[in-house]
Formats: sequence, C-alpha cells, structure tokens
Amino acid sequence: MKKNLLTAALLLLASLSASAYDFMYNGLCYNITGDNTVSVTWEVFPDMNPSAYNNLGGTVTIPETVYNSNKAYTVTAIGSNTFYKCAVITGISIPKTVKTIGSAAFSYCTSLSSVTFAEGSELTEIQNHAFNYDTCLVSITLPNTVSTVGDGIFNNCKKLQSVNIPTSLTYIGWSMFSGCTSLKSFDIPNWVTLIKTYAFHACDALERVSIPNSVRTIGSNAFQSCTKLSSMTIPNSVDSIGIYAFNQCKGLRSVAIPSSVRTIGVHSFTSCDALETLNIDSNVAVDIKYYTKSALKTLTLGNSVTVIPENAFKDCPALESVTLPNNFSSIGNSAFAGCTLLGDVTSLREKPIGIDASVFSGVQVNGYCDLHVPKGSVGRYRAMDVWKDFYVIDEGAGQGGGTGLKGDVNGDGKVNVSDVTALVNIILGVG
Repeated sequence: MKKNLLTAALLLLASLSASAYDFMYNGLCYNITGDNTVSVTWEVFPDMNPSAYNNLGGTVTIPETVYNSNKAYTVTAIGSNTFYKCAVITGISIPKTVKTIGSAAFSYCTSLSSVTFAEGSELTEIQNHAFNYDTCLVSITLPNTVSTVGDGIFNNCKKLQSVNIPTSLTYIGWSMFSGCTSLKSFDIPNWVTLIKTYAFHACDALERVSIPNSVRTIGSNAFQSCTKLSSMTIPNSVDSIGIYAFNQCKGLRSVAIPSSVRTIGVHSFTSCDALETLNIDSNVAVDIKYYTKSALKTLTLGNSVTVIPENAFKDCPALESVTLPNNFSSIGNSAFAGCTLLGDVTSLREKPIGIDASVFSGVQVNGYCDLHVPKGSVGRYRAMDVWKDFYVIDEGAGQGGGTGLKGDVNGDGKVNVSDVTALVNIILGVG
C-alpha cells in the first residue's frame, strides 16, 4: 500500500512539473492569467536550481502578443523566478505591455548585461530581488511609469554603476543598491522623499551622494559601510535619521546635520573613524553617542541647538575647536571635559549662562584654549564663574573678529611683552 502511495505521489509530481506552464510559444513558456493575458514563466520550477531556458542564449526578446490554439494573448507580466539562474542570456528586451516584473525574475543571471524597455512602457512594479546577485548590468534606465519597487531589486549587482530613478518612483527601496560595489556616485533626484533601510549598504566604492531637499527620512543602515564616502550634507528637509544610518563609513570626514532633524538613531555615525568636522544645527543631534569621537577636530553647533547634554562631547581626544550657538540655554556637566587639545571655544551668546566647573574640566583654559565672545561681551564673561577662568577672552565672535593667534591675549594681532603684562593683570585680577 505504501509503495502504491509513493508511486502515485511521484506520478503527481511529474505531472505537476510537466504542466508547470500552460503553453510554450517560440521557446518561452506562458501561464494564462486572464481572458486574453499571459505571464512569461519558468520552463522548469527553479527551487534553487536554474529555470532551464538554456537553449536561449544571447538577447531574449519577449513579444507583446503570443498565440495558443489560434487565440491571441497579450503579455502583461514576467513571473517570479522566470529566468532565475539562467546564466546563458546576455540581454532582455521587454515589451511595452508588461506591467509587472516578478520576484527574482532575473536573479543570478550572471551574464545579463543589457535590459531594454520598449518605448511607451506600461511597467509599474518591479518585485523583490528582480535583478539581484551578480548580473553583469552596468547601467539600466527604468521606465517613467515605475512607481513600486520591492526589496533588493539590484542587491549585489557588483558591476552596476548607474540607474535612473523615474519621476514616478518617490523612494529608494529597501536594500535597493546594497552591495553594489562599483557604484561610485549617485545623485538622488528631487522627487524622492524616502531612502529606505540598507538602501546603499556596503557600497564601498561610493564616494559622493547628493541628497535633495525633497528627502524627509534616511532609513536605518542606509549608508552603512560605505567606506569611501568622505562627506555628507543632509538637507534641511530631513526630519529623521535611522539607527546605524552611516555606521562604519570609515572615510567620512565631515557631516552637516540641519535643524529639521527631529529624530536621530543611536550609532548613526559610530565607527566613522575619520570623522573630523561636525556641523550640527539640530537640538536632538548633539549627543556624542551618535558619533565616533576619536578623530573629531571641529565642532560647530548651530542656532537651533539650545541644550548641550551632560557628557555630550566628553573625552574627544582630537577636538580643537568648538563654536557654541547664540541662544543655548544650558550646557550639561562634563560636556567638554577631557578635551585636552581644545584650543578655541567660540560662544556666540552675548550674555553668558551659568555652567558647572566640570563642563571644561581638563581643558587648558590657562592660556592654551582661547575664548572668543561677541563684541562688548568680554566684561560679562569675565564676571561669570567658570567662563572667567579662561585667561584669554577676546571679542569678535560672530563678527569675524578675534585674531586666532595663540598667546595674543590683548587681541592686537601680535604676541609680545604687552600680552605677558595683560596675562599677569588677568591672573592678579587687575587692569
């Protein structure tokens, strides 16, 4: 009895395999999807194996119309897995009637180097992983009708260098270009509003990305491990940066974060070992836990920053220059403690606020680190605890003043005996 059941099951599987498609026309297999529509489908069920079609080779042209039993059908889709692991095709020509390209339709097509869409294409959707893994695509132009893309459609296309994003597509999809190691630059068009998670992850040749003012959200891990990326200016339209967004961008040297950013995920810029310059104008982005601090040399906090948290930039070993905004209301304890190379602090606030002695603990305020304040404000800072400990306080912050010359205590642009006299008077509390 068991033997008979096994035989019946094998016969059923063979029958299913033989009838995996409804008909074949000019070497391609089709499934009927409507009264007069069909989808291109696989010849043999892939299931981790090639989908056959090894007799094709070269460029495959999918027709608009096919026939079965003297009946005409319009080709409206390329089904999931249709050409999966079909290593013999080098090109594909897709007719204007195709509206959908299914999941993994051309995945692992390792010889595929050309994809063309007929003029007037009606394509609206490209599903998950459609072209991913080791195709030979260098560039591709998506039709202006595409409005939906699935996950990882070009994931690990290691030769891909350029893709146009049509006006109909308003986001960069999840893992869309992850692992595209030949992608060197990318101009995101100004109709894109969302960069999804892992969008450019591990694009380690990526040197330049232009993010337009239309983008509102940069997803988690979006640019993680883009190790040749040296600078990033985030436009003032962005209100959210996800966790690990720029994590392990080891070549990233400068970052500017605008006031529009309302949320920023932890570790967004950690393991950015070359990060030297931070321009922050967002009150939610001033905590050092978001950044690698080992290389940070220059920190500029914009006028949208009102609170600098406790320990925010503590123990930044390379930090040399800090600019504080004109209306900050508090600086937390130990905010800049241990920044032993800090040589210039510029405060744009005319009236200093009270701060704890720990804020600049370990900073050499006795002549090495200068404090630059707005014109007419020196007396106010000299009268305020902690601020008055800076031996050199000069005017001109925000007006281009201040000489920036170490040892120029009196701000005359020279270092001479008069500076020594001024310094002694400061220590003695006279003059």
